[in-house]
Amino acid sequence: MSSGETLPAICPVTLNALRVGLTLLLDTDRYAGYLGISGTDVAVKIAELQRAGMSNSDLRWLGGADYLRHLQETTEPGRAGRSFLPAGPFVLSDRSCFVLTTRGRRFAKELLATRVSSVLLSCPRLAQRVLANLPARPHWDADRRELRARHLVVKHFHRPAPAQEIVLAAFQEEGWPAYIDDPLPPRGGADRWERLHNTINRLNGRQTIQLIEFHGDGTGQRIGWKWRRGAEPTCLLFDEPKN
Repeated sequence: MSSGETLPAICPVTLNALRVGLTLLLDTDRYAGYLGISGTDVAVKIAELQRAGMSNSDLRWLGGADYLRHLQETTEPGRAGRSFLPAGPFVLSDRSCFVLTTRGRRFAKELLATRVSSVLLSCPRLAQRVLANLPARPHWDADRRELRARHLVVKHFHRPAPAQEIVLAAFQEEGWPAYIDDPLPPRGGADRWERLHNTINRLNGRQTIQLIEFHGDGTGQRIGWKWRRGAEPTCLLFDEPKN
């Protein structure tokens, strides 16, 4: 995936298809564990997941979000074992096979244990329901270089972005207050106001899902954040887990 691309937004899948497909992948993963073999040996073919109701768009999103590992099967007739070549998440074929990543296992288990009230939101009238189901604050995962809202990857950095990452680390350290002082270190000859303004624009750009808006306070010395209210988000809504 090139630096100019972003992860796909969550697709309008039916909840049953998502649940059935992830259950199939989880069961296959467990069987591999019981047998003491690699998960790739029992990688699930694309046709099986399509029969479960999953579309290619669903699989591209799961792969792009690093929940699935995509492989192209190269097994020749008569071979005792299966062989594969690694593949990117977005170019699929009838030889595509999939296994859950570590992150995908967590996602699948959490989703299957959670009551989902709505899968697709694309209507402004329902935007408030998204806000009601968002966590109190985002989370910056410096190791993964991801800005997240619960299971949702709001932004993933494929290449270093020092200024943006400094801002996100400062928000995370301070517990995501409404505003923080400009955390960017001085740089000789650079206009601090312009540098902060440019960083805000970059933080708002190329978000996988348009959920968070960064903004200044008019002084050029502070940066704030808020959940977007004017967007038309496509988002998974999570209710509280069943007791």
